[in-house]
Amino acid sequence: MKKTILFLFTLFVTSNTIAQENNYYLRISYGSVDTDIEAQEIIDSYRFSLSDSEDWSFSAGYRINRFLALEGGFSDLGKSSEMYHYSSTDTNFSITENLNSEIKLKTLGLSISTDTKKALYTVLRFGYQRWDVKYKFKGEYLEYLAAPTVIGAPGTGGPVEYSESSKWRNDGYDWYYGIAAGWNYQNWAISLEHTIYNVDNETPSFSALALSYNF
Repeated sequence: MKKTILFLFTLFVTSNTIAQENNYYLRISYGSVDTDIEAQEIIDSYRFSLSDSEDWSFSAGYRINRFLALEGGFSDLGKSSEMYHYSSTDTNFSITENLNSEIKLKTLGLSISTDTKKALYTVLRFGYQRWDVKYKFKGEYLEYLAAPTVIGAPGTGGPVEYSESSKWRNDGYDWYYGIAAGWNYQNWAISLEHTIYNVDNETPSFSALALSYNF
């Protein structure tokens, strides 16, 4: 992480490109998150449902020249939920488990583009991120105990319900990358962007509409 920051800072300081108008810009993006769920994580006999979240992000950047910019930002990937349900008449057992996750990111990276002074442009972004994920788990279990088979034995029949819940948090550093295509109008720009993050062994992606202001 320190080496990456040092590289970006050195690139920024040592650039001898003549300053141009509209060096700085702000960008806000809003869109949807596609949560990455591995197929092997879903057991065939389970009923699975997934609720993806909507996301927003905010970025600020400095254009080193018309084709290269240094930018940093913050992204809130919102809250996603996963639900697994399993029931079996053979085992007289029912399981319902819910896992909610909330992801926040801080990013620092480079933006390589076609000429940003033209009306239409395309962008390739990549950089390093610090991710922070909060998890919340709740499981509810229902078991039907067998009725006594011996006359006079204590009764064990009937349903038994129990539950468990937990919360935990993970954080770390990893890479992100993405692409965008936009249209300039005076100091404003509108763009479509798609970004992929590496977060806690998953790769959620963010597709959004972005509005930028250059000043």
